[in-house]
Amino acid sequence: MFQQLTISSLIEYAARYHGATQAVSVEMDGSLGRLTWSEVKENARRQGSALDRPGIYDGARCGTIAWNNLAGMFRCGGQRTCHPHHQSTADPGTAGL
Repeated sequence: MFQQLTISSLIEYAARYHGATQAVSVEMDGSLGRLTWSEVKENARRQGSALDRPGIYDGARCGTIAWNNLAGMFRCGGQRTCHPHHQSTADPGTAGL
């Protein structure tokens, strides 16, 4: 079976097999952020759903600049499945959003 190695697929795997395990990160203020992998998956799903509103659908080209912490993982994990050579399904008028 072929599986794309994306951040979202890694989050899916972690939530499926280690859902109750905590993901821990050091936040911007130095505090520790703690969520279960199931919570990470749900937060990433919500972030990804927000991308539908401006027309950035699954398979669309998109990018992000994010911190290396839980909040950044939500943004990356919630991104549409992004492939550098994949044809964008977003409306050309919204491609620069």
